[in-house]
Amino acid sequence: MRGPKLAYALHMLAPLVFLPLRRLAFWLLLVPGSVFTLMTTGYWPTLAISFQYTTHWVPFLFGCAAMSLFAIREGRDGRVRMTAAALALSVVLLSHSYNFGAILQRESFVGGFGRVSFEMSDVTRERYIDMRSVVDKIPAEASVASTETLNPHISARKEAYVFRYDTGPVDFILLSDNELGGDLKNVLREKFRKTPYGLFARGKREFYLFKRGYESPDTATALKHLGI
Repeated sequence: MRGPKLAYALHMLAPLVFLPLRRLAFWLLLVPGSVFTLMTTGYWPTLAISFQYTTHWVPFLFGCAAMSLFAIREGRDGRVRMTAAALALSVVLLSHSYNFGAILQRESFVGGFGRVSFEMSDVTRERYIDMRSVVDKIPAEASVASTETLNPHISARKEAYVFRYDTGPVDFILLSDNELGGDLKNVLREKFRKTPYGLFARGKREFYLFKRGYESPDTATALKHLGI
């Protein structure tokens, strides 16, 4: 038991005013979330509410809360006590949502590793349009490998990969020269050495799309610019 794990458990239980703990039988439903988050070591994202691991808790927690309210209603002074519990639940949930959510305010919402901005500047909008002009050239059925930040923009397909894993040959490689660190360059050098790729499209500034088996006179210049 450590401080961050206790804080994470409170994030899960306190907004529901601990209703999921009111029946010992309900505790069994909290095992999946505990295994995937509280029982991990050396990987802090599982203990952060800004990551997807909270989904191992959510259905069980809200199910337990609903069943707990039902059990309270069936007991002595049930309707009065259930109403009090429901009001407390509403107040605390709204408070937690205001401080950590993205609906009631958008100044402090954190997703993944950093704060999420809900506004686009003119520069950001131009960059997005530039990126889409390249991504839209990829056929929907094609397999694609891309950098971490670009991956969400090509993920609506059967095969979409990031370079963190060994993908094997793919149809297209999507890159941004703003994301090419040393380790990634080594991965890309090896991938281009094993499989021939040619420059298929590029944006106005930073985005590059390579196609397997494609020949282009601009490929060598692009690879030199990217350092691979």
